[in-house]
Amino acid sequence: MRRLIAAFVIAGALALTRGSAAEEPFEILTYEPLTGPAAFVGANTAKAIAAAQDLVNRTGGIKGRQVRFVVSDDQSNPQVAVQIVSGYLTKKPSIIIGGILASLCNAPAGLLKADGPVLWCFSPGVHPPAGSWIYSTGFSTDDMFHAGLTYFRGGNLTKVATLTSTDATGQDADHGIADELAKGQSVLEYGAGFRGPALGGQGLAQQVAGLGGAPAELALRSQGKPARLAG
Repeated sequence: MRRLIAAFVIAGALALTRGSAAEEPFEILTYEPLTGPAAFVGANTAKAIAAAQDLVNRTGGIKGRQVRFVVSDDQSNPQVAVQIVSGYLTKKPSIIIGGILASLCNAPAGLLKADGPVLWCFSPGVHPPAGSWIYSTGFSTDDMFHAGLTYFRGGNLTKVATLTSTDATGQDADHGIADELAKGQSVLEYGAGFRGPALGGQGLAQQVAGLGGAPAELALRSQGKPARLAG
C-alpha cells in the first residue's frame, strides 16, 4: 500500500509538471495479471490499487486532484503486456505501473523512449540500468539471495536445492543464486536443482519429485502459489 501511494505521488508530480488541467483527475495506467497463471498475485494487487486510490482521493488527492487507476489485464503473458504498454504510450503518460513478474516488465521495457515515461515495475527481479526510466519495487533479488545465503551459512546449512521456474523470474533466480554461490563461501548448491513450469498448479509437486531424493537441507524456490505437499 505504501509503495502504491508513493507511486501516486510521483505520478502526480510528473503529471502536474507536464501541464495537465488542475480540475481534471489524472489517470495512472497500470497492467496486472488478472487472469492466467499469475492471477492469484494480480487479483490481490488490483484490490490494493483500488484501496490505495480510495484512500488518496478521500484525503484530498494529490495537490487537490483526484486520481483514477486504469487497470488492464496482461493475462500473465509478456506479449499481451507489450500490446498494452504500446497502447498506453499513445496517450503520452507520465508513468506506467505493472510488471508483477520479471518477464512482464522486461518485455515492454524496450518500448520506452529517451524521454520516458517511467515504467514502475512491481517485480524485484528486474535490474534496471543506471539512468533508465525503469524502476523496480522493493529490494533487489541479488540482495535477497546474498542475505538469505549468508543466513544459511550462519546456520551451517551447506546442502541447498533450488526449485525455479523456466520464465524470466526463474532465470533471474538461477543467475542470482549461482552468482552468490560462486563467491566461494561455505554454502554449496546441491546438484543443479530443478527447473519447472512457471507458476503451474502442479509445478511444486513436480519440482520436489524432480529432486530425486537429494539430501538437501533446505530448498530455495523462486516463485509460485503456496501449496501443501503430502509426506
